[in-house]
Order: sequence, then C-alpha cells, then structure tokens
Amino acid sequence: MKKIIFITVIILMMLGCLIGYSQEIHYVTIATVTWDPVTTLVTGELAPEDATITYRIYLRDTTTQSVITIDEISANEITFTYNSGTYVCGVSALIEYANGHKVENPDVTWSISTDTERVLIPFLLAFYPAAAVVKGMEYKE
Repeated sequence: MKKIIFITVIILMMLGCLIGYSQEIHYVTIATVTWDPVTTLVTGELAPEDATITYRIYLRDTTTQSVITIDEISANEITFTYNSGTYVCGVSALIEYANGHKVENPDVTWSISTDTERVLIPFLLAFYPAAAVVKGMEYKE
C-alpha cells in the first residue's frame, strides 16, 4: 500500500511539472514616464488659473524612427505596456484658455535626446501664448 501511494505521489508530481512547462509565457514591458507639471507660458508668465493644461503623448520607435501619437492627458504621468521593441517617449504641452481657445507648444520633449543644443522655436499668438516646454521627464520603476 505504501508503494502504491509513493508511486502515485511521484506520478502526480511529474504531471504537475509537465503541466507547468506547457504554459505559454508572454513577456510584456511596462514603463511609466513622469514629468514636471507645466505652470508657466513660453513668455515666462504663470499660466492663468482658469486655463487647463494637457499633454500630448508620443512614442517613437528607435528602429524605424516612426512616431505615433498615443494620447492627450491632463496628468503628468503615463504608463505604457508594449510587447517588444525600444521606444522613446515624447510629450508636448497644450493650454486651453477659459474662452475655449487652445494653443499647443510645438516643441516635443523626448525622454532621450541627442540634441544637446536644442533651440526652442518661439510660438506666440497675440493674447494666447503657449504653455512652456515639458521638463523633468524621468522613468519610474
């Protein structure tokens, strides 16, 4: 009787190992990117309190250099889930004034940049200056 129980336990353990190896594993990479909230305009003035600042999020594939727009959010943090590849995150700021007029800063701040002498392109409209460029971008683990 002890032999039968011992053999049954061994067989069940072997079946358990085989079932464990039959699982298909998919690796997914998750990255969270944060940045300092924009509170000023390109003119250096503080953004009006009744204005809404949002952020347009981009992803650039480092292999193909193709850029896609991901989302427009009001938070200063976003989490990406992707299956494979290497990507660089870009963020640009938009401001919507109380009267509904919306202005985007054309400068995209990338999480990795080889441009060490980046010159900001001025983007000013009469009475409606754009939000300042995004700063302090970092990855969180």
